[in-house]
Amino acid sequence: MHTLMVEPGRREHLQQNMLEKMEACGLKKIMVDFLDTKARPGEIGYGYSRKALFDGYLTGSRDGGPVAPLLGKLTDYDGGASDFSFGAFSFLLAYSDHVVCYVFTPVNHRNSRCEIYWLVRNDAEGGRDYDVDELTWLWDVTTQADKTIIVNNWKGVRSRNYTPGPFSTMEEAEGLYLQWILQELARPQAGTGKDA
Repeated sequence: MHTLMVEPGRREHLQQNMLEKMEACGLKKIMVDFLDTKARPGEIGYGYSRKALFDGYLTGSRDGGPVAPLLGKLTDYDGGASDFSFGAFSFLLAYSDHVVCYVFTPVNHRNSRCEIYWLVRNDAEGGRDYDVDELTWLWDVTTQADKTIIVNNWKGVRSRNYTPGPFSTMEEAEGLYLQWILQELARPQAGTGKDA
């Protein structure tokens, strides 16, 4: 349902349809991209953008239909979803009727904990205004599939036959994160005058 998978030319057309609806629904057009090495020393960066969903999808749900009351002061669905990135470990996906929050916490060099939070309007009541299973279905199913992919990829990377290669075009954020790590490792440690 998310248009990020579409080539940029077609995505622009879909994006324009959403932009025309945003203001009428109570949303402002804002884009923030501070996720790369432009960040100040020690700061990992952040970003925000709103991307169109495919026609016929109002929100992130099993069938694209509403799963909770509209958030905040929104008056209608604009057919989009907002992506928020806070560094490399925290991400929010805000639809018009709910928000999904992912927080990754590195445990050690081989493991990370993933916590997911689903948020709805503060006056919404479970069982009346939303059904927890329908609210969480899309990103629960997606996360379980992602876990399988990640575990299998990790097995491949740990194989003696693995040879590193370049990032794909869909892995731009991962490349920026590695640039940031290298930048931070090369930065002198505060108060010591020595490199990290």
